[in-house]
Amino acid sequence: MAVFFDATKEGIENTTPNYYPIHDFSKQGRYFGYASANIDDTTRLSFISGSFTGRYQISNTPGQTPSFTAFGISNFPSELINENQIERNYYNVAAIQKSVGDIDAQLSYFSRLSSVRFTPDLLGDLLYTGIATDIYRSSLLNGVQGDVAYRVHPAHRLRFGFIGSAEKTHVANSSTLLPLDDGATRWTRPSACSTKAASSAGCSAPMRRTSGASQRRSR
Repeated sequence: MAVFFDATKEGIENTTPNYYPIHDFSKQGRYFGYASANIDDTTRLSFISGSFTGRYQISNTPGQTPSFTAFGISNFPSELINENQIERNYYNVAAIQKSVGDIDAQLSYFSRLSSVRFTPDLLGDLLYTGIATDIYRSSLLNGVQGDVAYRVHPAHRLRFGFIGSAEKTHVANSSTLLPLDDGATRWTRPSACSTKAASSAGCSAPMRRTSGASQRRSR
């Protein structure tokens, strides 16, 4: 088993020529574990597990000029924008190996869970880009894999195998757009959508309009 932790002042590519970037601190942790045991003389069971967690500040470029006005504010230092992102990855593999005569076989089960969350700076993003979007993506994958080797001759082996997997992805976006006013309508994407596919195509749900006395309007 191994555990690794790292903290750095340059988590993402520096956007300035300075030696130290602005708002680019990152903390990252990794874990890896492996265990194996012989059940009998011809059978072995193995297990592999690992994870990664990374927290990132999104690097800033100083001296920029806001392009919009929001909440009555039109001046905000670009070096103070506070955007952040967190990434998580977990995986596990369990495998059993068996030898019978001239046949060697292995059957494995594997699983992976990944997610990423981007958190905007509501005021800063609105002033500089006109949109502030909170984004979450996750993916859960499960699968099985098997392979067999048959010793036809001391100099020849016949091999064959299979693999199959299924993946479920989940997407949740929440956007605030300019212009803002005191109306009761806000354009946004649905709070969540999911797809089941071998590879994710993302969330393509249409925009919808929701109403509420406490909500603002954005187009």
